[in-house]
Amino acid sequence: MLITVECDLFLSPATVLVNPVNTAGVMGSGVSAEFKRFFPSVFDQYRALCDAGKLTLGRVWLAQAGAKRILHLPVKAHWRSAAKRGDLESAVQLLVSRWAEWGIGSLAVPQFEETDLRWEDDIRPVLESALAALPIPVYLHTYDRKNDPARSLRQIDSLLNKPTTRVDSVRFWRELGRAIRKADGKFTSTDGKPFTASIDSGARRQLLTLTPDGDEPVVFSDSTLAELWTAVQSAGLLMAWQFPGAVESCATYLIPVLAGLDWVRAVKTGITGEAGTVNAMLFIPPPAAQAPRTLTLIPSEA
Repeated sequence: MLITVECDLFLSPATVLVNPVNTAGVMGSGVSAEFKRFFPSVFDQYRALCDAGKLTLGRVWLAQAGAKRILHLPVKAHWRSAAKRGDLESAVQLLVSRWAEWGIGSLAVPQFEETDLRWEDDIRPVLESALAALPIPVYLHTYDRKNDPARSLRQIDSLLNKPTTRVDSVRFWRELGRAIRKADGKFTSTDGKPFTASIDSGARRQLLTLTPDGDEPVVFSDSTLAELWTAVQSAGLLMAWQFPGAVESCATYLIPVLAGLDWVRAVKTGITGEAGTVNAMLFIPPPAAQAPRTLTLIPSEA
């Protein structure tokens, strides 16, 4: 399945991130410069490969980087030279023929352009034609990092280079309450309708109540939201139509509320071959708590 996602490549749930590069060992601009920032050791390896002549046009190279793998996709020989569509097609076709052998379970590709290759006219058609038939999630990330005030380099670096963890129900409800209080309980649905949200905590259960203006309130139990939260964490990216049946009809209200959490982004998605966009939730795993430091006592000499 080929999915367009309007969000940062480095927040992708995919296990393999595509890095469009030259074969001269330079990552000086665009998304490649971001790869260099977040994965300095991978850049050093890439430069060594280029110096040794092992990364050439028509080939790709996989590098391990923590929980992610980076797939260097050569699109031109030198950073000053023009890119050729044929070189891009050759590299992508190699990826298509070897993805299973390389153990790629999901793939994320950034929106990028080169001097002679435009995203909409040249690059995207090549990617869609070759990758749409793969039986794995392939995410095309369309995103303008310069116009994203919520972008956090610290969060991205932590996600990519530190151990992450799941969020249990206790933490989920605690932080959800904080997010609702921070917004004074006032939200706007994904289709532009105002509504309020509140949490009622009891001895044995917790309830989330959403009240659209001029309409009856809708109440969600902790067990119902637990099913949704488990699905979001497991999928990484959950589109509205993928919500569990008990809450799917209320996705337009639930997405803005849950997006108040530090680990959730509301994003727009689209599926190749289908018209329009779909609202979705992107889960950004928080860093795992550091293990407490242990104090070793050394007996003093007598």
